[in-house]
Amino acid sequence: LCVEMFLDSLAKETYQAEIAGMGYNMYAHQGGVTLTLSGFSQKLPQLLEMILRRFAAREFNPTRFETIKQQLLRNWRNSSQDRPISQLFNALTGLLQPNNPP
Repeated sequence: LCVEMFLDSLAKETYQAEIAGMGYNMYAHQGGVTLTLSGFSQKLPQLLEMILRRFAAREFNPTRFETIKQQLLRNWRNSSQDRPISQLFNALTGLLQPNNPP
């Protein structure tokens, strides 16, 4: 939820960077959080600095929090409608990596 909130909060601020061909992604996993940057630009260090500064501040909009939380809950509830093989792999991941976020 924290990562989804953070990525949502960056959308406006990073729009121009994405138009210029730079990209970023962040995801949670068993070992913590991974941030990746992509693109060929001398401005990537500035993008990284801005993202890290914003992550340290973590100022989230309470309304967006509720919206994203409800969206994640809906996605988790709907996962029972996934293809059986997807459900199997999700269950196996949960058993083999209990600290891994869904």
